[in-house]
Amino acid sequence: SSAKRDSIMIRLHLVLFLSSARLIAAYPTGPPSSACGDMTPGHGFSGQTSTPPYKVTTTATSGYIPGREYMIKIEKTSSSNTDFKGFMCQVRAASGSSTIARGTFESFDTNKAQNLGCTTSKGAVVHRNRNTVSSFSATWKAPSAGAGQLKAYCTVVQVKSTFWIKLESAPFDELSVPTTVAPTQPATAKMTISATTSSATTSPPNMVTTSPPDLTTTLSPTTKRTSTSKPAGNTTPTSGVKQSFSPTAMATKPTTNQTATTPPTKSTNQTMSDLPSETSTVGRPRGTEGRPTSGDSQAVISTTAWIFTTIAAMMNTMIH
Repeated sequence: SSAKRDSIMIRLHLVLFLSSARLIAAYPTGPPSSACGDMTPGHGFSGQTSTPPYKVTTTATSGYIPGREYMIKIEKTSSSNTDFKGFMCQVRAASGSSTIARGTFESFDTNKAQNLGCTTSKGAVVHRNRNTVSSFSATWKAPSAGAGQLKAYCTVVQVKSTFWIKLESAPFDELSVPTTVAPTQPATAKMTISATTSSATTSPPNMVTTSPPDLTTTLSPTTKRTSTSKPAGNTTPTSGVKQSFSPTAMATKPTTNQTATTPPTKSTNQTMSDLPSETSTVGRPRGTEGRPTSGDSQAVISTTAWIFTTIAAMMNTMIH
């Protein structure tokens, strides 16, 4: 029985040794999902507390908008030339108190990395093999609204015994979702346009109406006639229309000089008065043809007076 007990102890130690050897060999094809919480490799060693030669950056440092994509990157610091072999990245609350992964890793180099189901199927991204790399980047899609301020956390393994746990990026705040305003359909305006009919008399272009050539009509010796021609048509002149008429036909009365001859003297050597000479030019107004004018009447009166004066003088001579 003692030999049997020793045999069992040997087997137990062998199992423990093999299990430990597997843990120490780490996870060349990526960590298991059990590492999602503390993000610590199961290498059997403690993480480094010195200043890491790597850093985690993101394009969301000025804030993120829910549902949009940003880049998360692991790269060497300016003072380091050492590549790394393994990594594990998640995005969590900036306070560090929560282990819930926020958002999803959507795209990356699949020859270097793969997704790991932490909180969601794409909640983490981890290395795929033990090849060394100088940097790594992946596209992260921000969660829906309400996640608050976040940080990217990455564990970076330089070699099996040397690694840094949960290196942090700068925090990035949640931004408001841009409001998309749907274009408003403008109200259909119904307009009634009343057609106002404007009746306007359009003046004809400037017209010059020319009367026929001047006509000289010879009337009686004492008649002077002025005739005004009438413009053609019965058109009322409007503003802007200029009508011009030529001089009217005129009839010119010749001037008649009448001279009375002194009658022969008698033996009494008495000289009779000369007959008054009269020159009359009378112009008759339009429409007075054939009617005596005032000038004609005066000529008749003067002639009659001369006759009576002459007769009186002759009778006076005969009486004496």
